[in-house]
Order: sequence, then structure tokens, then C-alpha cells
Amino acid sequence: MASRRALAQAAGIGKRTADSLESGERVSATSLYKIETALGWAPGSAEEVISGGEPTLTDEAQTGAGPALRDDVERQIWAITDLSEDMRWSYIYQYRARREDEQQPPNHTRVM
Repeated sequence: MASRRALAQAAGIGKRTADSLESGERVSATSLYKIETALGWAPGSAEEVISGGEPTLTDEAQTGAGPALRDDVERQIWAITDLSEDMRWSYIYQYRARREDEQQPPNHTRVM
């Protein structure tokens, strides 16, 4: 359950989508792409795994270039090796969610 939640968070998909995928239900191509990206898989790997095959890693994942961090703040969080990898990802996801919330336009409603 925790790994499904972590995958959903890392890929930017909903928990229901992750549940559906694990249950063998079809999910959108967009969701599969997001999952592939989060896992460091090459395009088409998710379908390959669903069909019983093995994923193909991206060049970055094969060279061990590290996680796909988006900016200096994420790299600084990742550098805190006193924290477990799961804890570092948790902080990175919280940071990403906060940034996304800050970038959303305010929801103005008019009261008459």
C-alpha cells in the first residue's frame, strides 16, 4: 500500500489510478507515461511490463545518474544523507506540491 501511494505521488497520478493499474485494469496512456518517467523507464516499458515483459531503463537510469531532480532545492534535499531515501522523496514531493499550489491562479468568485 505504501509503495502504491509513493508511486502515485512520484508519477503525479491519483491513488485510484495506481489501484486500478495494480488490479489489472487499463489506465490512460498519459498515466502510463507518467509512471514510466517516474521509474526511469523508456517509453513503452509500462505496456511491456503489463504484458509480462521487463522494462527498458532510460539512459540516465542505466548510468546511475541519480534521481530526476528538478532544481537546486530538490538537489539540496537529496544531499541530506542523514535522512532515508523515502524521507528525502517525501520532502521533495511536499516541496513540489507546495510549488504547484503557489503557481495556481487564485480562485476569485464574485459575491453580489
